Amino acid sequence: MTAAVAGTEVIWPLIIVLGASIGTLSGLFGVGGAFLLTPALRILFGIPFITAIGSDLLMITITGGLSACKYKRAGRVDVKLGLLMAAGALPGVQLGKWLLDLLDSGAQTFTIAHGEFSLLDLVMKSLFLVLLTGVGISIARESRGKTDADAEVQTGLSKRLRAIGAGPSIELSDGSGSLCIWVPLCLAFAVAVLTGLMGVGGGFIMLPLLVYVLGVPTHTAVGTSALYVMFAAGFGATANLLTATPVGAGNWQVGNVDLLLVAFLFAGSFVGVQVGVRLAEKFGGAKIRRYFALVLAAGSLMIISDLVLTITGVTGGGGH
Repeated sequence: MTAAVAGTEVIWPLIIVLGASIGTLSGLFGVGGAFLLTPALRILFGIPFITAIGSDLLMITITGGLSACKYKRAGRVDVKLGLLMAAGALPGVQLGKWLLDLLDSGAQTFTIAHGEFSLLDLVMKSLFLVLLTGVGISIARESRGKTDADAEVQTGLSKRLRAIGAGPSIELSDGSGSLCIWVPLCLAFAVAVLTGLMGVGGGFIMLPLLVYVLGVPTHTAVGTSALYVMFAAGFGATANLLTATPVGAGNWQVGNVDLLLVAFLFAGSFVGVQVGVRLAEKFGGAKIRRYFALVLAAGSLMIISDLVLTITGVTGGGGH
């Protein structure tokens, strides 16, 4: 039960299971799930980062769209805010894609103890580890000890940003007031750079930004994040589809996207999204944030384990 994906033989039922897990996260947290999917494909299945990134972006465009539609029907999406952030994401994705191509073009390898890493592998694993750990710790510290009765957050920063009166503003759908449009535009641009560079929809960063920086209620933030992910990942997927197909790629690969890999992932994620959205309806805001922090911690541990095994020479390096 194997298939050739990006020049690598993989057990395809396990890819479907991975897709189902990521789809559940997408529905539950309003994130694309590529913050775990991209490193998991590289670490667990040996798929090159460049192909994992392009394929992930196409897959999470689909799952993000499914999640956003479900949340829109439930009235839990701030459509104007989500579309505004999507506009800010387009130039950020282009910048991130340029940085990715720059890293992938480098032939440098680095030896650390007994392990050898390509430049792209070393930079990607380090970035994923720093972001997952940092965001996870921040959310865990804030949500610890809170109940759903005091689930929502109004930080000093969100109050100050809400008070900015310069320039045009946008009325938030939750009725909590208005917000200068330059704030979400700049945040979306910064997050979108990571989308283009790391193949992540950006939801794992956008969700806490919406909650803690913009003061959006958690359940609305989840749905709005899903809408943003759909557009940001879509921009990135298009850029990767239009890239020249790598030499030696399989028959199913277009640019940096392996369509067979996307099909396997989507087969699982379609079911997972339905499960995740139903679970989100049962949990309060504080509980959702605590569970999200645990998921981020699991991703950090996966990357740390891989780095340790590679450095100690137990597994091969990330040279391909």
